[in-house]
Amino acid sequence: MKTLNTLILMIMITISAQAQDVGLDWAKQFDGAEAGEAVSINVDVAGNVYVTGYFEGTFDFDPGDGTYELTATDISDVFVSKLNTDGGFVWAKNLGGAGHEEGFSMVVDNSGHVYSCGVFVSNTDFDPGDDFFILDGGDNGDPYVHKMKSILTGIESPGNSFVAEVGLYPNPNSGTFTVSGEDLQRTELYGIEGKLIETIELDAKSSCQVQLGSKTKGLFFAKIISGKGKSVIRIAVQ
Repeated sequence: MKTLNTLILMIMITISAQAQDVGLDWAKQFDGAEAGEAVSINVDVAGNVYVTGYFEGTFDFDPGDGTYELTATDISDVFVSKLNTDGGFVWAKNLGGAGHEEGFSMVVDNSGHVYSCGVFVSNTDFDPGDDFFILDGGDNGDPYVHKMKSILTGIESPGNSFVAEVGLYPNPNSGTFTVSGEDLQRTELYGIEGKLIETIELDAKSSCQVQLGSKTKGLFFAKIISGKGKSVIRIAVQ
């Protein structure tokens, strides 16, 4: 496995048909402290750029001045990212679970649907949104084929009407963590198979400490509901 301090995205070049000169157009990177790799790239009819691969730990998938961090659920997660024609951030999603997941290849059709394939181990959530779609890759790993609906390509930032901007830390944790956001209402804890385990009422304006009643250790999904929307965060309880 290749260890990178920064994930180098790409170097796009411009070639002159007459003089055959090669010049730099732009280069971008996704920044993280652990291993990551961009494995496949594709472009849609509008010139937007899509990339898939894998990452470990936490990476910032906004190559510009902003920040959009994703944290791998366990060993590593698949990432799928969209940049505009100038290399600016549009959105990024991760697919992860209790093992190693990696995206190998991807294509985009004329309607903006994103198709990808790769490998995954153990229980993995393949829904990049607020719901769950769990597949079990077993101990040795299985191949997957995945399609994202075109509605996802319209997400410009995490601050939209469907997804709340929230934080959860520390992660991993021992069953006690802090949730931050606006007008927090409740947290729903789900098992890796998508079954609701418990609901914790928050009733907080900005941040709230949560202590899980369940003593079970492992990987879970925390659905955080606020007055601004909802967000799902994968958490590890040790």
